[in-house]
Amino acid sequence: MSRTNNITKGDSGGPLVCRSKYGRFQLLAVTSFCPHRTYTVENPDCYQLAHPHLDWVKNITGIDYSINH
Repeated sequence: MSRTNNITKGDSGGPLVCRSKYGRFQLLAVTSFCPHRTYTVENPDCYQLAHPHLDWVKNITGIDYSINH
């Protein structure tokens, strides 16, 4: 993550995505919080991994976001 793309106030719940080798975007994590205004190695942004919660997302939305799809 570059210094110009760090999270800021109001970003909580936002996605951290990447493009897979198949060209599809994958949700890796969800923005949790940023304890400081400026990202540094000592003050990193904090994310919650998405994959442990995919069953819950499927139960709520009815959409299968499993890693194998």
